[in-house]
Amino acid sequence: MPKTGYGNSTDEDLKSEFENEEVLIRQLLAQDEVAYRYVVKTYHASMVYLARRIVGETVAGEVVQEAWLSVMGALPKFEGRSKLKSWILTIVSNEAKNRLRKEKRYVSLESMSEDTSGITDRFDQTNHWVSPA
Repeated sequence: MPKTGYGNSTDEDLKSEFENEEVLIRQLLAQDEVAYRYVVKTYHASMVYLARRIVGETVAGEVVQEAWLSVMGALPKFEGRSKLKSWILTIVSNEAKNRLRKEKRYVSLESMSEDTSGITDRFDQTNHWVSPA
């Protein structure tokens, strides 16, 4: 069996060890490095896929990174009402949607400079307001 890089455990050993989500969550809360690595290996690809579908390729990595921070920070509040994977993917989705909202708030300077008619005639050559007539 292929080695996972987590000590002497194989993929199958880890899968059987963390089959029970309660055990996995307890280990994560105890800051067990093997549990962290298992969660990343198990869920990271799905997280990236979801983020790419929502925000696109260019910022998906950043969204997933923010989601991991949110997941680890909110883990003590995980109530177990859903599967861990569903909970993690909901966090990714929320992070991605928040990212889209933030980007919509910023207006491109290029789009602002496209139509300057009406603005340029308000200023004189010294860049002071022209007196209204």
